[in-house]
Amino acid sequence: MKPANQLMATMGNLPALEPRLPLQVTPQTAEVVNDLFRRLRGIFPAWRQAWPSTEALDAAKAEWIKEFADEGIRTLEQIEFGIQKCRKLKKPFAPSVGEFIAMCAPGPEDFGMPVVGDAWIEAL
Repeated sequence: MKPANQLMATMGNLPALEPRLPLQVTPQTAEVVNDLFRRLRGIFPAWRQAWPSTEALDAAKAEWIKEFADEGIRTLEQIEFGIQKCRKLKKPFAPSVGEFIAMCAPGPEDFGMPVVGDAWIEAL
């Protein structure tokens, strides 16, 4: 049996999987993520639905760190922006990592400007 990365390399139009180096988590990064999850638990009363045990919470933290690194979330300001958007949500459940990452990037409406589609129509 061949490994998946060898099979993928022979498929032509699909890129070969490159082995990823283990992510080094500094104590400062761990502190930021622990604070983020503490704040998320304060904002979302149904957070136990997403993280019912200590093991699930620890696994989520590890995944969030990986996704933050992959998606370029590297500043406290980006995370704070996501937290501010979480406070405005009208739901009791915590967001997924993808939803939170999307909230970390401000859009034009966050600065009082129209959304892109409305701006295009207005420009026309």
